[in-house]
Amino acid sequence: LAVRWAEGPGDLEGTALGEPSRVTVGEGPWIAWPGDPNPGGSNAEGAPLSVGDAGQALAAARSGLGRARIPALLLDNDDPGEREPCRRAYWLVAPLPQWRQKKVKALVAFLTGG
Repeated sequence: LAVRWAEGPGDLEGTALGEPSRVTVGEGPWIAWPGDPNPGGSNAEGAPLSVGDAGQALAAARSGLGRARIPALLLDNDDPGEREPCRRAYWLVAPLPQWRQKKVKALVAFLTGG
């Protein structure tokens, strides 16, 4: 099993974990991460700070180092951030033989509330 930040499961079986949306957190210059390498847009200057993943981008933004667009799934439900629809979401994925296993089905049901 793996969790991916992607537009879909690709060539694997999978299910989305949450809605495909993102939230901008913090103020100031943009913070880039591999899932959002050019947060200011294609015509904007490069972000002065680049981190390894969305969790680090969130931590940097909450520490006052700038602003970052991160997956809404990373925020608490009571966070006032405005959700912006996007094409990407976190996906739980696995090859078909593994996806059919009882323990995998149980984990998927637990993580998706189904």
